[in-house]
Amino acid sequence: MHLHARADCAADTGFKSSMGHHGEGEGDHGLLNPRGPGKGDLGNIYVAENGVGELQFFKAGAFLDSGDLPLLDSDGTAIVIHAEEDDQISQPIGGAGARIVCGVVTTG
Repeated sequence: MHLHARADCAADTGFKSSMGHHGEGEGDHGLLNPRGPGKGDLGNIYVAENGVGELQFFKAGAFLDSGDLPLLDSDGTAIVIHAEEDDQISQPIGGAGARIVCGVVTTG
C-alpha cells in the first residue's frame, strides 16, 4: 500500500492516473530500506477470506496542507492498495503487483 502523487483514481487507467509514489525521487522504496523509506511507503494491509479488513496507520513526516510535500497540494494524493504483499525493500514497489484499489485523500 502506498501514497501516490495525484488524487486521481480513474479505474479505466488501472489507477495509473494516480501517478507514482508520493515524493518519488526523494528516497528509495521500503520500510526496511537501510536508507529509510520513501515518502509514499506505507505498511501492508491484511484482509480476511471474507473480504473484510481494517486499517490504521501513522505516517511520520506527512502533513495535510503544510510542510514539505503536503498531501493536499494542488494535485492531491491517493492511497493505492496493490494486489500482492509489499516486501518493503525491493525497488521500485516491493513486488506489490497491480493496483487494485484507489482512494483519494480528503478532509472532513
